[in-house]
Parts: sequence; C-alpha cells; structure tokens
Amino acid sequence: MYTTLRMLHIIFSAYLAGSLTFWVLVLQPRLKRLGPAIQSPVMGALTPVVIALNATSFIVIAATGIPMTFMARNSSLGDLVTTGWGWDIIIGTIATLAAAVVGFALIVPIGIRLGKLGASIQGRAPTPE
Repeated sequence: MYTTLRMLHIIFSAYLAGSLTFWVLVLQPRLKRLGPAIQSPVMGALTPVVIALNATSFIVIAATGIPMTFMARNSSLGDLVTTGWGWDIIIGTIATLAAAVVGFALIVPIGIRLGKLGASIQGRAPTPE
C-alpha cells in the first residue's frame, strides 16, 4: 500500500511541477508574443482543462502524502522536530498548505471572475471604458 501511495505521490508531483513550469516559462510568454488574437483563444481553450488537471493532481498529492506520513513512522510523529525526515514533512506540509491557500482561495476566485468578465465582453466592440 505504501509503495502505491508513494508512486502516485511522485507521479502527480512530477506532473504538477512540469505542468506549472511549462505553463509559466514556455507557453504563456510565447503566446503573449503572438498577440491577443492567438493568445486569447488558446488560453481560453486550455485554461479550464489545465486548472482541473492541476487541482486534481494537488488533491492526489495531499491525499497520498498524509497517509504516507503516518505509515512511514508507524503512526508515531514524536520525531517530527528531531529528525531530518520530520523537518522534511513539516516543510512539505507548510508548502502544501500555502499552495492550497494561494491556489484555491486566491487564484481560482480571480479566474472565475475574469472568465465571467471575458464572456460578458466577448464579441463586443471595444469602448473607451
């Protein structure tokens, strides 16, 4: 069971890291250079799918990391602050919580609002406002 959880944790972590790296360092800058006529439809088509995949990956990472923490130390968390392994777990937990807050509490609501705004102005001629 531990091996399966660990494999899932590593696979989804690698996907998420690769996805975010590609998205931020490659795709967005290149599309921005091509201009809004290309950038808008491509980002509009990809963003909902990528957000769903990345959110699912994040949930799988957290859902596998928690039980692995307890399994690895036989449900004894007493050495969390006295071992390198424990500090790794503490740092990973803090990073996961920070990513969850940024992703689910800040970025997703902003994306939803921007999606609604984009849908409301799509197809209309630009105005001075």
